[in-house]
Amino acid sequence: MNITNVFQRLFYYIKRDKRFVYYDWFCNNLKLNRTEIIELQNELIKGIVIYAYNNTKYYRDLLDRNRIDPYDIDNKEKLKEIPILTKDDIANNINKIKSKDLYSKDLKKITSGGSTGNQSVIYKSKYLIEKTYAASMRNNLIANWLPSDKVLFIWGAPYENKNFNKSILLKISFWVNRRYILNAYNYNEESFNNWISFIKKKKIKVIYGYATILKEFAEFIVKHKIEIAGIKSVISTSEKLENRKLISKAFNAKVYDQYGCREILGIGIEDFNGNMNIADDNVVLNVGLNNELIVTALHSYGFPLINYQVGDIGSVKDLNNTNYDSLPFSKMTLKIGRETENFFNYEGNTISSSSLSTALSTYNIKIKEQQIIQKAHKSFVVNYIPKEDFDYDKYKEAVINIFSKYFGENLDVIFEQVSKLNKEKSGKKLMFKREF
Repeated sequence: MNITNVFQRLFYYIKRDKRFVYYDWFCNNLKLNRTEIIELQNELIKGIVIYAYNNTKYYRDLLDRNRIDPYDIDNKEKLKEIPILTKDDIANNINKIKSKDLYSKDLKKITSGGSTGNQSVIYKSKYLIEKTYAASMRNNLIANWLPSDKVLFIWGAPYENKNFNKSILLKISFWVNRRYILNAYNYNEESFNNWISFIKKKKIKVIYGYATILKEFAEFIVKHKIEIAGIKSVISTSEKLENRKLISKAFNAKVYDQYGCREILGIGIEDFNGNMNIADDNVVLNVGLNNELIVTALHSYGFPLINYQVGDIGSVKDLNNTNYDSLPFSKMTLKIGRETENFFNYEGNTISSSSLSTALSTYNIKIKEQQIIQKAHKSFVVNYIPKEDFDYDKYKEAVINIFSKYFGENLDVIFEQVSKLNKEKSGKKLMFKREF
């Protein structure tokens, strides 16, 4: 343990935040063998199911209606007996899912990023927030990312940067955790030069960002034959990872893919061999119809998420024959079908569509799905499927406000309510699409 880590632990101890206590617990689980991890997961499954049944009206009614004894659900396969929890289920039963115990006293409202085209609102208890942050920190170790490493977040939601600039506590937190954030919401080649200077000046060890931005940044570095030394790991998130070799060449570092979502952090991380490790002591990952990913958050006390349909489509191959000597977790090849295309404005800047979806999510609009198509620099078509109590004026205002800031005034935006969103030839939905 180095001096930075000691200081980090002291900071969170003073804040009465137990993430490092939980981090130590997750790290100790790395010493377990495969059988022991399964036994631990089974205990966690039993715990969250019985808890949900005893403390929430939604799960008591659900299990009783389906004649399911919560005490019988004690492993990953039996968990499948509980009906899937959709985003519509949550929206229609949000107060019934909240627990009636002390965990519900400090619930925090979370809006999903909406990169799948379907946004949702959930709640997290302080316990779940700290526990899943700890799980993510432990998962990062698998990708050679230590809590004390200097990390550059190439990120990009305007409201997140706005909150960062306003919050002294958030700034202190970033400083303690040695994290730096660069706004990648609106960027160009000049931005890339600035980022390179920043990386060298701060002696960054880990780079974390959207897959599409990492790819474009890497192309720029390789094209201009720029040398960057000292990077340990590059972590891709939120989108389908492509051009892995190019990114690795640009940063002279190993590239790792990470899987998680705003609702449930720390689901999976790749190891050095490229296998996706599912954090079996934090989640259960199952696959439903049409390769829909179904996740149970094992520590979601206060607002249980059991068999939650996150909205991602992926192909999963269980690698049960893999040697578990080094890591005891489920090994899977996990290919997320979350794809997106970035937009351009007249100034030649790239506008991150992942950031656009995050910005739109902050308006908490009651919408099932959406697809935004950029026809030209100032021309867009917005296809949407509304939920009940959908506020069209609020939705239109949100889109126009956000897009005007980055694409200018006098926009041509056509809003079309549809019954379903069209898929690409690949069979996947493209939530942000550029046609020029």
